[in-house]
Amino acid sequence: MTDKGFVNIINTVSQFNETQSLLKVKVDLVRKTKRIKRRLRTLKKKYLFLKTIIETNDSTTLELAIKDYFKAVGYENVVHTGNNTEREDIQVWHENTVYIIECRNKETKTASKDDIGQLNFRKSLIENLPEFKGHTLKYIMVLNNQWKYPPEKRNKNPLNIVIEKSLKHYKNSLVTTMELYDAFIKFKQNKITFSHFDKKLNQVGLIKF
Repeated sequence: MTDKGFVNIINTVSQFNETQSLLKVKVDLVRKTKRIKRRLRTLKKKYLFLKTIIETNDSTTLELAIKDYFKAVGYENVVHTGNNTEREDIQVWHENTVYIIECRNKETKTASKDDIGQLNFRKSLIENLPEFKGHTLKYIMVLNNQWKYPPEKRNKNPLNIVIEKSLKHYKNSLVTTMELYDAFIKFKQNKITFSHFDKKLNQVGLIKF
């Protein structure tokens, strides 16, 4: 065999080995890509509620997303009462407190008297029910205001003077879905703790985390 022929054989073997190596890398990359896509789908499904609470205009969808939200924060006993118009939308039980939550979608910047009045109406119906005996009830309006607008253009303070006075007078609270959204991001980044989150829920008036 001539030197030239031997060199050709070496080149052929070398190219074959490189091709086999590259094919193996390709197979590994395909597997990793599939795993990544599956993980992304899982995470998207897991945190879908976060997108929903600031985008939906459907009442029941908002209620269910808020339920998932509080569970994700760490509250173990969260109840969606269903479509019973005589009951509150959500109950969040924690230690000796039950958060009574009403959910509202609004196209407008601010909450209305009717929105806040719903909290007082709910209070008059359930305050003395046996199921809440021994617990402190805390009434909160969750407001998805300006749901048609992108988050950065929404009004962060949906209270006028009358609404603010009413909340403080009756010791009720209101929190926007955008505030909840931002709080969850802080929570997952370990910038606020569950204890801090729970403490802020007990604020009277507009809740800020």
